[in-house]
Amino acid sequence: MVMFYAPWCPACQSLKPTWQSFARQWSEDLSISVGLVDINKNPGLSGQFLVFQLPTLFHVKDGIVRPYTGARTQDAFVNWINDKSWRHIDPVEWWKSPNSIQMKAVAYFFRFANFIKDVHEQLTEVHGMPSPVVYVIFAVLTIIIGLVLGMMLVIMCDCIYPPKPVQPVDMRQYSKVEIAKTPVKQTKKSKKDKSKEAAPTEPPPTEPPAIESPAPPETDKDEGEAEQIGSADPNGSVRKRKPRKE
Repeated sequence: MVMFYAPWCPACQSLKPTWQSFARQWSEDLSISVGLVDINKNPGLSGQFLVFQLPTLFHVKDGIVRPYTGARTQDAFVNWINDKSWRHIDPVEWWKSPNSIQMKAVAYFFRFANFIKDVHEQLTEVHGMPSPVVYVIFAVLTIIIGLVLGMMLVIMCDCIYPPKPVQPVDMRQYSKVEIAKTPVKQTKKSKKDKSKEAAPTEPPPTEPPAIESPAPPETDKDEGEAEQIGSADPNGSVRKRKPRKE
């Protein structure tokens, strides 16, 4: 049995004497180990067990972790162990098990966060630096560390999957006929051009052929005048002829 607590937690301070008494009187009789874990001194272990509330009690046996949800008295602890009530409690999920790889990684993050907190307290309390200046220093360091880690990741990816070299294309191996047969990408035409192409072109209007009117027939008067012109005397006098009766 293990109990996670913090010195600044009132509920933890009220339960701590009961837990210590249970450990002194019943640990040997029940053949169990009873422990106390201060999350301030062991942030990695609290992260590995994923402790979010205080106090938190766990039962650990054969690497299987079960949360304790019973009453928090000495008699309740003893009866819970004697009756083996822990068998009726489901263990924590596999992805939250303290023995899993992901929870061990979470433990390192908790340790790093506690280290940052100690550095902040050291700079503000011991060296007397204002908190905004410390935050700016942390922000700059975070950006620098991010850039370095990103560069390392890019270098690792280039080493594992190196880029393929670009091979130049020799155009002399292609004949003129093959080059001429290569399709040429057509540029996109505007909607107006497409509408003009889609609309049918109307032929120009044709003029009707001109109809020649027949020449008017020659009248008798014209024939008479022609006869008069043609029958002139040598003396210059014109002889009149009587019109013919039809």
